Amino acid sequence: LGLADIPTAIDELAALPAGPKREAALLAVVGRWAQLAPETAIGYATEEAIPALRTRMIESTFSGWARTDPAGALAYLNENPDGLHQEAAGEALFEAVAEKPIGEAFLFLESVDQETQGGLMHRTISRLLALDPMAVRGWAEGLPETPLRDAVISRSVTAWANYAPEQARDWIMERYQGDELAEQLPRLGGAWARNDPEAARDWYLDLPGELQTAKVGEEVFESWLREDHETASAYLDGAAPRAELDQGFKEYAYQLLRRNPAQAMDLTAKITEADTRSDTQSRVARSWAQRNPRAVLSYLEASSISAEDQAPLIRYAESRLKQQTHRNQR
Repeated sequence: LGLADIPTAIDELAALPAGPKREAALLAVVGRWAQLAPETAIGYATEEAIPALRTRMIESTFSGWARTDPAGALAYLNENPDGLHQEAAGEALFEAVAEKPIGEAFLFLESVDQETQGGLMHRTISRLLALDPMAVRGWAEGLPETPLRDAVISRSVTAWANYAPEQARDWIMERYQGDELAEQLPRLGGAWARNDPEAARDWYLDLPGELQTAKVGEEVFESWLREDHETASAYLDGAAPRAELDQGFKEYAYQLLRRNPAQAMDLTAKITEADTRSDTQSRVARSWAQRNPRAVLSYLEASSISAEDQAPLIRYAESRLKQQTHRNQR
């Protein structure tokens, strides 16, 4: 559509019955109008009487404007906050920027005030990461040292690990050390396990002791159990207790917590570290006792859990049973 065609298109759409097809066509026309005469299009959108449709029309105007002049759209948004759906318009603008050539998107992001619009920048960055995480990482490395730069690099490495985990691993190991490395490894493990869980598990189990932290294990096994529960559960069911698998047994128990609490409690016995085992048993038993305290007490009576570990679980289950009994007698 050319600018001269817009009024006719608007009039024709107004004559149609309300419905999703009319709305979709209207949003497309308004978005196109914003590319040609953005302020006029915004004025039309803000006069829409239906609140929900008005919001979507404003989103379409800023999305359309961003495709031709994102800097102008952002300047207008900053200068005219009143009467606009600021958050929705900003999100639409920054998401549309990601559809531009990646170099142009980077130039726009570099012009944005990170302090006031860092959150909106992540809208663009999220979409760019899905397209080319390596390019995003390379761009972010050239930015000044800021929290945003560090966050973007971390996110790009996670996205990279979805496609080339070994390369992402090597890059992380070369670049980071100490606390920074400890922060990156759980992200790598979680992303790796979503796509190649058994390789991620083997990587985790082969990590040097100081890097084989509970957080890394938690991310690896949580992702594996979520994405491929059958294989992960079969592995953990057949595995002997060992410290490296504590987080796997813990996450597996949490997943079984509502479906099969007795099996979840059985799993906690495989956890070798005392505090982790106690915390996991407490969470499982408390959740179970909220629904069926008698079953918890019966389980504990026949359980091999030590008397010391059983004591707080029994107290909680008995208190829940008293509460249930009291409610039933009223």
